[in-house]
Amino acid sequence: MNPNRVLSRWLTVVVLLSLLLVAIGGITRLTRSGLSITEWKPVTGVLPPIGEAAWTAEFAKYQATPEYLKVNKANGMALPEFKGIFFWEWLHRLLARLIGVVLVLPFTVLLFAGKLRKEHAAKGAVLLALLAFQALLGWFMVKSGLVELPRVSHLRLAAHLSAAILFITVTWAFALGFRSEEAAPANADRGPAFHRGALLLLALFAVQILYGAFTAGLRAGVVSTTWPLMEGSLIPNGMGWMSPFLRNLFDNPVTVHFIHRTLALFAVLCACAFAIWGLRRGLASRTQRVWLWHLLGLALLQIAVGVHVVILRVPVPLASLHQLIALGLWMGVFYLGWSSKKA
Repeated sequence: MNPNRVLSRWLTVVVLLSLLLVAIGGITRLTRSGLSITEWKPVTGVLPPIGEAAWTAEFAKYQATPEYLKVNKANGMALPEFKGIFFWEWLHRLLARLIGVVLVLPFTVLLFAGKLRKEHAAKGAVLLALLAFQALLGWFMVKSGLVELPRVSHLRLAAHLSAAILFITVTWAFALGFRSEEAAPANADRGPAFHRGALLLLALFAVQILYGAFTAGLRAGVVSTTWPLMEGSLIPNGMGWMSPFLRNLFDNPVTVHFIHRTLALFAVLCACAFAIWGLRRGLASRTQRVWLWHLLGLALLQIAVGVHVVILRVPVPLASLHQLIALGLWMGVFYLGWSSKKA
C-alpha cells in the first residue's frame, strides 16, 4: 500500500465531493432553503424527520423564524412546500458530514496499517480543522437569519463560501503534492513570470468570487436585468447613497452588482490574455496547456452564462451553472500556479 497514492486519490475524491457541496449550497441559497433547519445537530441531524408528527414539529420551529413570518406566511406556505426547501438544506448538511467521513477514512486506514507518517498526520489535522471551521461558519451564517432579518448576512455568506474554497484549495494542493511525490510531472514550467501571472489572476478571481457571494447574499442580481448597461445607464443611480461611503462597496445592492459585472469583464479579459500568452509563447508544459485551454474556454463561457443570468432574472439552473464555472476557473488557475512554482 503506497500511502502517497492512497492519500492523493482519496483527497481528490474529497475535492470532487466538496465542489458538489458548494454547488448544492448555491442551490440552497437560490431556493431560499438555508433557514429551513433551525437547529444544528451534527449527529442526530443526519436523519430527516420521520413521520407526520416529526414533520409538523419541524415545520412549527420554522414558523417561528423571521423568514416564515415576514415572507412565506403571506405566500401561504404549507407543509409540502416546507418539505421542499428542507430537502436542500438537509442534503447540504448531509454531504458535508459525508465529506468528513471520506476525509478521515484514508488517514485511519493508514494509521492502523502503520504507514501514516508525521507529515501525513499533520496534513490530515489541517484539513480536519479547516472542515470543522467551515461547519462552524455555516451555522454562524444560518444564525444571522434566525433573529430579525428574513435572510442570512451576506458577509457571513461570503465568509462561508471563502472557507469552503480555502478547504477545497488546500485539499487539492495536498492531493497534488502527494501525487508529485510519487511521480513528478515531466516538463513542468518553472518560469517565474508565468507563476506570478497565475497568482495575480488567482487573486483577481478571489475578489470576483467574493463579490459573487455579496451579490447572492444581497439578492443584487435582480437590481438590473439589462446588459451591457444597467437599466439604460453606464453608471447606475443609487450607487453611493449609503454613509459612510465605504459601506456602498459591501452593503449596497446596486454598487455590488455594478462591481461584480464590471470586474467580471476585466477578469475574463485577463484570463483570456494569460491563456493566449501561455499557449502562444510555449511557456507551459503539455498538461499546463490543457489547463490553459480549459481556462480560455471556461472564461468565455462564464461571461455568456453571467449575462443570461442577469437578463433572465437569476434562474436557479443557470445561476448554479454560473457558480460551478467560477469554481472550475478557480481550480484551473490554481493548478497553473501550483504546477509552475519553483522546485
